[in-house]
Amino acid sequence: MRRPESFHGSPAEAMQAPPEEFLYVAKGEGTWHFQGKDVAAHEGDTLYVKPWDLHGITNTGKEKLTFFVVKWNGRQLPVPEKPVAK
Repeated sequence: MRRPESFHGSPAEAMQAPPEEFLYVAKGEGTWHFQGKDVAAHEGDTLYVKPWDLHGITNTGKEKLTFFVVKWNGRQLPVPEKPVAK
């Protein structure tokens, strides 16, 4: 589990990765960037990310944004291969 922090206007780099993830906003507010869509993120919100989904978050509040990331390769299955771009 990671606990990144982000200051006003600073984005957490958008990424794609093979593990499944839960992202939880512990404090502050921002904007989720998920598969090309932007959605408001508030304290207490959780985002589930499937393997290889493009995702990130930007702090849009006045205070520090603190969020937790839990990653796992679940169900004893092989790690999914990255899809080929269309």
